[in-house]
Amino acid sequence: MTSTSKDLIIFTLENYTIGIGVSDVDEVTLPTEVKPLPMGLPALIGLFRVRETICPLIDIAKLLNLKAIQATREDERRVLILKSSSQKIGIEVDRISDILALTDEQVLNADESVAESLPYTKYTIIVKEQTIHVLDVQALIDTLINEAEELFTLQN
Repeated sequence: MTSTSKDLIIFTLENYTIGIGVSDVDEVTLPTEVKPLPMGLPALIGLFRVRETICPLIDIAKLLNLKAIQATREDERRVLILKSSSQKIGIEVDRISDILALTDEQVLNADESVAESLPYTKYTIIVKEQTIHVLDVQALIDTLINEAEELFTLQN
């Protein structure tokens, strides 16, 4: 019997190793010019263009209540374009450290009880003695959309 897998894109923020499901990411791109938005959401860096689409760029560290992304080599920085039915959303990461294929057994043994230690954590897994916080991308997107709608309502 062959084992199926769930692939994760792995990156690090502060002391946390974070995973986002490859199936939750539309594409990975290089950072481009960002236009800041005054009076935007606290985690909103600004707007940027992906081909012909204007997308919000989110400071994932700020959204997760962590220290700002550390400046690293520009050639290592990446933007993950998250899948969403309503809006493309980009999150900037210092660098992608790994693409990890989880087995069904690892996913079944995931610990949802410690998910509260980092916002938007769906579950945690331990791989090679390293705890990986797998983000709930849909909850993250829903929160951003709700905050944007509230901000829009307050400004009008």
